[in-house]
Amino acid sequence: MGGELALISLALLSLVLPADSQQTADDACSVQILVPGLKGDAGEKGDKGAPGRPGRVGPTGEKGGVGDKGQKGSVGRHGKIGPIGSKGEKGDSGDMGPPGPSGEPGVPCECSQLRKAIGEMDNQVTQLTSELNDLDREGTFVYADRSPMQTFHKWRGGEPNNAYDDEDCVEMEASGGWNDVACHLPMHFLCEFDKEHV
Repeated sequence: MGGELALISLALLSLVLPADSQQTADDACSVQILVPGLKGDAGEKGDKGAPGRPGRVGPTGEKGGVGDKGQKGSVGRHGKIGPIGSKGEKGDSGDMGPPGPSGEPGVPCECSQLRKAIGEMDNQVTQLTSELNDLDREGTFVYADRSPMQTFHKWRGGEPNNAYDDEDCVEMEASGGWNDVACHLPMHFLCEFDKEHV
């Protein structure tokens, strides 16, 4: 806008001024050109410039003084449990306590006869164990009177087998077959009859 006004005013000056006054018109134009025009519209905002160079390092400051002592902190967590210590010496025995209350009276028992019968049975078992076995000679079984079993036997299939090297006595199973077993096992007993009367 300001440029257009300057051109128009120059054109008007050239038309108005006479030819002999060329010098004056040029002077007037030059004066008109030197005069600043009207202020133009504001331009768009430019891009952000690059950061400048870092400044020089400043001088070292003065050393500060010692501050006040802070408050005591809270108690920290408990540490790990340490190893078990060595066993201490045995302490002194304590004082003897008062006696306890008396117990209820026992039930009277006639046990002497039962004990006698059990003792006799134990003796008979021991005797049978030593007589009805093959301890003297492995594989040779004898009767209670130590006579050999030659006339009759009824071993079950695969018996006697002396399993675990500890079967020296004889048992009769429900089927009637014989089996060699360990002598210390509790078993029912057999009645003995005279061989001549069977």
